[in-house]
Amino acid sequence: MKTNAKRMIIGLVLAGLFCYAGPVWADTGVGTGSSPSASARLNFSIVIPEFIIFRVGNLSGENTIQFSPTAEQIDDSLAVDGTGGDVGGNGVTVRLVSNSESDVEVSATTDGAAGLSNGTSNIDYVNILTAESGSGLAPPQLTNDTTTSTTLSAGFNAVTTTWTYQYQRSGAIPDPGTYTGFVIYTASAP
Repeated sequence: MKTNAKRMIIGLVLAGLFCYAGPVWADTGVGTGSSPSASARLNFSIVIPEFIIFRVGNLSGENTIQFSPTAEQIDDSLAVDGTGGDVGGNGVTVRLVSNSESDVEVSATTDGAAGLSNGTSNIDYVNILTAESGSGLAPPQLTNDTTTSTTLSAGFNAVTTTWTYQYQRSGAIPDPGTYTGFVIYTASAP
């Protein structure tokens, strides 16, 4: 009984609201006479969000740049190109698109204070040289456990370039092993 009474009261309240709402009509024009004409107005609204699209490397997943220097290259501290990039082995495609009205900062944060590791020894990230072989977006240089950045001025819209990587020993000759690590690149409009 109480449930039916509640439904009836809610129904009466809703019916009362609809009575006061009034009809909603589209814009309508009426033309009469021997050459009638009518116009009706339709408004449009497009909401574009502020956005950043940022790509480093392959569209289908992460890239791994691998360096395999010879003993002579290590001993002589020669720069060695890597392999595994989506552009020419040691290079990766970098694309940055933004409609932000602010500057866009691109930062690089490496994964550790000690650098790349083989489990027992480390190689500093400063041994990985990063360069741009295009134009428009200089790469932030890699350092151990520190965020570095570069900035694009507002209004640039889109930049596509290539970042290339080389390994060049500085300091002591490293112990044998496979040294691994990663960098996270981030684009932001502060």
